[in-house]
Amino acid sequence: MGDDEFRVPPANRREARRFEPPPWEADAFKELELKRAVEGAQDDPEIEAAVAAAVNEVPDEQPVVPPVRVVPEDEPAAAQQAAAPAPAAVPAGEAARKAELDEEHFASLMARLRDEEPSAANYWIAWVVVGFLMMVLGAVMLIWAMAAYMKPDAGQVGTTGGSILLLFGAGFIGGGAWFIYRGLKKRGVL
Repeated sequence: MGDDEFRVPPANRREARRFEPPPWEADAFKELELKRAVEGAQDDPEIEAAVAAAVNEVPDEQPVVPPVRVVPEDEPAAAQQAAAPAPAAVPAGEAARKAELDEEHFASLMARLRDEEPSAANYWIAWVVVGFLMMVLGAVMLIWAMAAYMKPDAGQVGTTGGSILLLFGAGFIGGGAWFIYRGLKKRGVL
């Protein structure tokens, strides 16, 4: 057994896939490639011109938004009107209709989601069963706590353990009662 056996790749091994950046990071990777190209070929004027054209190119997806000047409220109204951006090319009626469609579309989407979700009222049996099991467990803990208190030679450990079991048992009984109450309330009984 030599080191040569471990240097041979297995026969069924796949070739590594070429890295492709995620779509939301594609622009950052393009800029990085352009920077690397600029650093690597600063002497070639054709490459510099291509890089400058690519860097100055504005993507079609993102609209160019003019900067907005924030005017404090204590300035006159004329200055505030001058600082306000020009209205968009969309007529007011179309903008209102588009906003209304968006609200209607959103409301219909939410209604469809509400129809797809299961109703919480269907789970009332599970709430009641879990509450009943918790109450039984709490009662068992209370019985163990009383047994720990009644043991004459238990001493401090028996008293402390019994107290802890008593608190947990009471908590489980209370939690079980709350589960049963919630389940019956969801069902509409209470």
